[in-house]
Amino acid sequence: MTRAVVKQYDFVTAFLNAPTDREIFMEQPQGHVKRGYEDWVCLLKRSIYGLRQSPRNWNSTLHLALVEFGFQRCIKDEALYWIRVESRLVLLPIYVDDILIIGCEEDVDFIAAKLMARFNMKELGTVNYLLGLQIEYKPERHVIFRQTKYVQDIMQKFHMDAAYPVSIPMTTDAVKLIPATEDEQKRDERLPYRSLVGCMQYLVIGSRPELATAIRILSKFLNKYSAVHWRAAKRVLRYLIGSQDMGLHYDLVEARKSEKLHVEVYTDANFASEGGDMKSVSGFTVYCNGQLISAKSWKQDIIAESTCEAELIAANTGAHDAVWLEQLVDELQLPRVATELYCDSSSARELMKHAGKHRRTKQLRIKDLKIREYVAENGMVVKPVASKENVADMLTKPLPVETFRRHRAQLGVRASGSAAMSGADESSWHEKNAEYLDPWCVSHRDWDQLRTPVRKQKRAHKVMSTPPLSGVRIWHAVEFSDWKEGQIRARV
Repeated sequence: MTRAVVKQYDFVTAFLNAPTDREIFMEQPQGHVKRGYEDWVCLLKRSIYGLRQSPRNWNSTLHLALVEFGFQRCIKDEALYWIRVESRLVLLPIYVDDILIIGCEEDVDFIAAKLMARFNMKELGTVNYLLGLQIEYKPERHVIFRQTKYVQDIMQKFHMDAAYPVSIPMTTDAVKLIPATEDEQKRDERLPYRSLVGCMQYLVIGSRPELATAIRILSKFLNKYSAVHWRAAKRVLRYLIGSQDMGLHYDLVEARKSEKLHVEVYTDANFASEGGDMKSVSGFTVYCNGQLISAKSWKQDIIAESTCEAELIAANTGAHDAVWLEQLVDELQLPRVATELYCDSSSARELMKHAGKHRRTKQLRIKDLKIREYVAENGMVVKPVASKENVADMLTKPLPVETFRRHRAQLGVRASGSAAMSGADESSWHEKNAEYLDPWCVSHRDWDQLRTPVRKQKRAHKVMSTPPLSGVRIWHAVEFSDWKEGQIRARV
């Protein structure tokens, strides 16, 4: 599949192709009541839009058709179908009424023709936009997933399109954020904090895995937030302004250097790092031939008693994802080599291979030791990695600028066309726009460096009076020194 094409198709009124799975009666539609039969009802023959079972009925109908054409449904991913045409692999992922057909052009057109003969289906050409993702596919070079338009929509929705950018989505001291008190929550409950965090979660799933740590931290306060948390969430948006053209890159040239698929997983844990519950934070990334497949950041569900135990829990969860990918590759009958798991804890690596001293490990849960089976029976290879080179580190805690950028590049997130905003760019932005800024505007870099929360503006610009609201031109670059904390609202 070195020159595979990826074509997108859409089923027209898909649900109406599916018969009902039981007798369903409905009232005659308004405006279509037959005169003289007003008390009669309709017997549905098709799964119309609005029925709860219509999506399931349509999926069953499409499944039967694909099986009839010779496709097999993947056991490890039921939304993915595959078939081999004269040893050539053809993939067909589905999402409700949207499908992709991936393979050589001749096979793709043949399968599409068979589906069009069965269903009312239209071809949308080479995929370039799907489920909110902008997709740039060049078979000889790369695949890039972006969400630039989605980011711009968020900016406009929350009136942040005029804000100036920052280099990282969250500062390293963000782990010190605490839930708001009842008074603070009541005072700031009108802030659209939940809506903003929810919008940004889709970016993590789609094309911006480097935001996983920031969104995980912000999500802890969905029920207890205040203006402090709102400002932290807006900082993520300001990071996105300077990096909105960034996307998740897949280097097809690099991926094809090996004839066999090579799965790698990096895991890390930050021991007892957040909040008062003393639970650790885990992160892992899974790669296939050097290209990112999955990444996750989450808080562990138990209190680990040591760094070793926290690292073991993280590695075990990462190994689960890698084994799932192994099984999917095997199901598609693709050749692969043994999976490699990288961990920066020597004691945890030893526990993955064999039992340690019983006195120190007897409290470990059985499910956290599943990785030993993967190593002993599945052939998974456990390897060391230097902490500073472990990309999973960025999924366990906020990092300083340089480290964040280095790991972001390891994830495959980088700019195309326009580069991300650097620290120098932030300073120059403020200088270039000085004529449009009110004297009360101060760069966020200078603001963050000041420790005293009150009267920061006076220290920064030595102005002794309250700023006139009519003179404020760029709201998102302004704080008010004489205002009491909590009176700063969403547009400030």
